[in-house]
This record gives sequence, C-alpha cells and structure tokens, in this order.
Amino acid sequence: MPGSRPRRPGRLIALLCLAQAAALAVVAAEPGFAAVGAALAAAGLCAVPQFSLFLQLIDRTAPPSGWAQAQSLGGVADTAGSAAGLAAGAAVAGALGAGPVLAAAVAAALAAVPALAWALRG
Repeated sequence: MPGSRPRRPGRLIALLCLAQAAALAVVAAEPGFAAVGAALAAAGLCAVPQFSLFLQLIDRTAPPSGWAQAQSLGGVADTAGSAAGLAAGAAVAGALGAGPVLAAAVAAALAAVPALAWALRG
C-alpha cells in the first residue's frame, strides 16, 4: 500500500541485517567474480531500506518538539557510522586481507539482530 508504514520497522531492519549477513557470507566464500558481484549487490540493496526504517523508528520515538533535530542527528549518526566502518574495513583489509574484513562484516550484521530484538522489544 503506497504511503503505509511498516508496523514493526525494527523487525524489518533485523531481517535486512540477516540478508546482508547471508550475502556477505557468500562473498567470504569466494565463489567467483559473478557470484561475488551479485552477492555484494544484494548486500548493498539492504542499506537504503535499513536507513529508511531507522528514520521511521526515530520518527516514532522523538518528541514532536525535537523531531527535526532527532531526524537530523539520526542521519548524521548513520552516515558517520557507515563512513567509520568503511574506513576501518579498508584499513584492516589493507593490513590483513579481505577475509577478516568480510568475516567481521558478517559477524556485525548477525550481532545486530539480537541487539535490535532486545532494544526494540515490546
């Protein structure tokens, strides 16, 4: 339904984290160039919906008087976190190779699921 919002955005974020972990696990297995490209594309397709759902969670919890500020700070936090993660991943990949970075990315995506379940319970 156009314009409708998910009832439980936290659950959808958790499902997207699982999808990212699965796609990155395929990449970590080094199946070949075409499969790696497809898996990275699948993992990347999860990013924008996750951000949208994250902003919906902020929308639902921010007080009306601080809504704009909460949305702005949430966007900044998401962008800064992504940039820091990419920079750290590149540094580790340069020092140790891609394997440890991909393993850490899979672990982080999987760790987000129970963390979200706890934080968004109720």
